[in-house]
Amino acid sequence: MTSRKTMIFFAAGLVIAFGLGFLLRGGGHGAADPHAGHDPAAGEAATAEPTVWTCSMHPQFQLPEPGECPICFMDLIPLEEDAGEGLGPRDLEISEAAAALAEIATAPVERQFVPRQLVLVGEVTADETRQQVITARVPGRIEVLHVDYTGAVVRAGDPLADVYSPELFRARAELLAARRAAERGDPGARENLRSVRERLRLWDLDPDRVAAAGGERITVTAPQGGTVIRRDATEGAYVSTGQALLTIADLDRVWVELEAFERDLPWLAAGQTVTFGVTALPGEEFRGEIAFVDPVLDPRTRTVRVRLEVDNPAGQLRPGMLVRGRVDAELAADGRPRAGRPHAEPPLVIPATAPLLTGERAVVYVRGESSDRPRFQGRVVTLGPRAGDWFLVREGLDAGEEVVVHGAFKLDSALQIQARPSMMLPEEVEPQPQAPVLDPCFEELAPRIVAAYLDLQVALAGDDAAAASAAAAAMPDAFAGECEDGLAWLREAVDAVIAASGDMAGMREAFEPLSDQLWLAVSQAGWDGEQPLRRFHCPMAFDNQGAYWLQQDPTTANPYYGAMMLRCGGETDQLAAAGAADDAEDSP
Repeated sequence: MTSRKTMIFFAAGLVIAFGLGFLLRGGGHGAADPHAGHDPAAGEAATAEPTVWTCSMHPQFQLPEPGECPICFMDLIPLEEDAGEGLGPRDLEISEAAAALAEIATAPVERQFVPRQLVLVGEVTADETRQQVITARVPGRIEVLHVDYTGAVVRAGDPLADVYSPELFRARAELLAARRAAERGDPGARENLRSVRERLRLWDLDPDRVAAAGGERITVTAPQGGTVIRRDATEGAYVSTGQALLTIADLDRVWVELEAFERDLPWLAAGQTVTFGVTALPGEEFRGEIAFVDPVLDPRTRTVRVRLEVDNPAGQLRPGMLVRGRVDAELAADGRPRAGRPHAEPPLVIPATAPLLTGERAVVYVRGESSDRPRFQGRVVTLGPRAGDWFLVREGLDAGEEVVVHGAFKLDSALQIQARPSMMLPEEVEPQPQAPVLDPCFEELAPRIVAAYLDLQVALAGDDAAAASAAAAAMPDAFAGECEDGLAWLREAVDAVIAASGDMAGMREAFEPLSDQLWLAVSQAGWDGEQPLRRFHCPMAFDNQGAYWLQQDPTTANPYYGAMMLRCGGETDQLAAAGAADDAEDSP
């Protein structure tokens, strides 16, 4: 079943490749006129073989004659020499018929505000600025607790608890004694009376009320109206100074605390209106404004608290209720929310179907304006966040340009069929090895060194680990002696191959830098061998990074893959044999 599916995929790819190639060459214009005159020169031009052949599935192969792909064994297709003439490496020009058949559609780059709807969840909480904790002003025992349950509604001035305090009893006795002494006119009595009365006022007690009968007991009253949301006191319990008795909250205004993810933060700002609902009141909508966005992110949930302040005169919103909020946000050109800035500049936007997203890269195809035929240019752009069916554009496009919104992937496939760089693949500049500093004796030893290297290349191509290890071990003998110190750069590369002996993968990995260094050295010193020295390249080696090697046989023998893909690659450079160079000089 797997083999059958593979054959189907190859057949489908072949049909697509020939179809697009036919359209890109301007096919579909009708049959030739049988009565038209015959031009022998034109006939010869029409039947001339193209000079480059490629594979529709592996366009990195470009060969001078027809045949089969060395990887998938599909028949190679012709690649016209003038394909892409006058175009950039990532530009494509097609006929109107091809554009129509590929259903290419474009849309202009515009400046406009596009809303993004964010959904936030959270809960209702009490307004922290409208809460008050009732504490014991003096130590004592709670004799009567007038409000003995959470949720009780109180008004300002309502009694909350009666507290008997021994300290208050003593303070009352001191107050009465100081008052009597002052009435008698005792020296210093008035100052003492003032001191006692001031101490009671600091306890927030009325001295005259304390002096009255029963003044050793204090009645704690509600400083504000509201709902008791916490009870810490128990009737009969002893309390110390400052101990919390009750907490009262004014619920005529409440907070709604929502959670926003990191990716949503650019869209949120104070002043935005949020529409929300609660589970207890289905179908009813409430509104509130964002008053605060927490500057600290919760590391556990990766969210930030967003707080609304909402009037609640009817008491419908109760602390603890679950909330589902919705905010329609818009970003301006500077990347900040538009809320509260009526004169903010709108951002550049493109339809969400326009960019081809490849990880961190985004590419679009832009239609040219000056071409008679549809011409499309691939371009890398920097995108902002997505807003519904739109993407905000940070860099790479200008307002008014036409971008492909349907068919961009087909255009990119057409580039690959023409063996040109795809926009889906980033441009990577391969580091070029530095040419070694050559010892004068290298030119004399070059044939022996290359011969030892070729033994290693043949062994690797033949998947013979033992022969490869032996060939690597024998290479230092080719340059041993007085010149050895001047060839330290070569010894390091050879030692890396020797260190990996027995491990074909490791030897092949170390073989690549050895090949690069040796080619640079021989190219610099000159080649004096009896046969040409050829340089080959396999684009598939090392996870499509590509690698070079040297050999004298014109038939590809890939040392990086061996029998698995022995013919993968092709000749890229050649150093002519010494005899061939002499013949070229002697020829008239």
